[in-house]
Amino acid sequence: MTVSTMEGFERSVYLEVQHRGHHNLAYRDYLRARELGIDLPEATPTYHDYAGDYANFLIRPEKWPQATTHGSNAPNYRVAEDGLLTRRDRVNIGLLAAIGKIKSPFSPAGISPMHDGYSWAQIPQIIAAKLTIGKTLASGDYDEPPVICVDRLAMSLQCNDGTEFRAELCVALGLDWERDLGHTMMYVTPAAKKLIRPRALFGCYADFVTTGRNYDDAKSEVAAAALTLWASASEQGRRRLTGKRRRP
Repeated sequence: MTVSTMEGFERSVYLEVQHRGHHNLAYRDYLRARELGIDLPEATPTYHDYAGDYANFLIRPEKWPQATTHGSNAPNYRVAEDGLLTRRDRVNIGLLAAIGKIKSPFSPAGISPMHDGYSWAQIPQIIAAKLTIGKTLASGDYDEPPVICVDRLAMSLQCNDGTEFRAELCVALGLDWERDLGHTMMYVTPAAKKLIRPRALFGCYADFVTTGRNYDDAKSEVAAAALTLWASASEQGRRRLTGKRRRP
């Protein structure tokens, strides 16, 4: 195929896109169309909804304190994908946006690098995340506990426009999936008991209590493990409260 033939083919493709009126082309293809004299609209804004994806798996949506969709009034903040954040960070950022008690709600947006250059991709970016973990209340009888109940969870985010987000959480991922061979571990606070989905706990406990068992047996064991966790956390919380009151 000669250069002129190739350009003719490209022009026909881009003219078809122009006629359609919308597209999801990479920014470099958008620029190539302009080189060929064909003006295209920008690609349709395409975001990965971190808040909805992860919070929906862990927490019942009716328990979310604020709207998290990109159609809401909450401003979009891009979640860094270039090594600044781990996968665990990105999951916890989604949880913070969906269930954290934030004074100024935001919507964490994942944007493909192929769209860098479009005006809608030029938004502030979350570049650092820090999870603060309180004192352990209960962890169950495991050498490497899949779920640890603590008295407090908090997270802070730093953005490249100087904005900071801080909020308390009731659930957060504790292990980095990219480094820990897929093993999942969660931190929860007592407040998560009425909010968390049973399937989220099942996903954490399954590898520990289901070896050689069928699904129904596994489900029962996970439910029993969860009840033990919440009961132990509640008892430990009462002991600490009583101890504080007895201090002179």
